[in-house]
Amino acid sequence: MEFLSQLKIIHAHHEAGFEKKEREGWMLESHIKCKRSIRSVENIKVKMVFTTFKITGSKIMATCDAEVTDDQGGLFEAQLKSMLL
Repeated sequence: MEFLSQLKIIHAHHEAGFEKKEREGWMLESHIKCKRSIRSVENIKVKMVFTTFKITGSKIMATCDAEVTDDQGGLFEAQLKSMLL
């Protein structure tokens, strides 16, 4: 969950045109489903699809759906909603 949050912060900064980290992130809502245990520390793959991305004044709001898999069939899914201030 933590590394998904960090990836989301990096992506939001990039999309907003920042060249370095300038904002802090606040997790507003998260949902995780652990479908199959991830047991391998190698070949971890992350797929994130941003469903909303909105800049309002100095705030950046974003939601995304994510899947984390390994090469042994492990899978967990997450939905994240956060704000950068």
